[in-house]
Amino acid sequence: MPSDSLREHLRAHAARLAQIDPIRSLGKVADCVGLVVESEGPSASIGDLCDIQGTEGEVRLAQVIGFRENRVLLMPLEEPQGLQPGARRENEEIRIAGAGGARVTGPRRRRV
Repeated sequence: MPSDSLREHLRAHAARLAQIDPIRSLGKVADCVGLVVESEGPSASIGDLCDIQGTEGEVRLAQVIGFRENRVLLMPLEEPQGLQPGARRENEEIRIAGAGGARVTGPRRRRV
């Protein structure tokens, strides 16, 4: 029989595993026009935050600002240098509230 300390250890790991999302939805940059980045997939909502991987592997944060012909329109919140068509895009697990506040939900963002 497992000891009580082993059971506690396993419970702690089970709780951590329950918080992990094993499925990552990735998209790619289709075009950049001015400061607007167009992405093909994954689906998102206005206000969602996304990571876009640049040419050197650096990650840029962007926010969903609209949609056009099955593409997601993004506004980079950081310097857009290094972004180009084909760059990987991934949805973040946080959302910024409207202009009235800085409410954030979900885990803090991670850097790749």
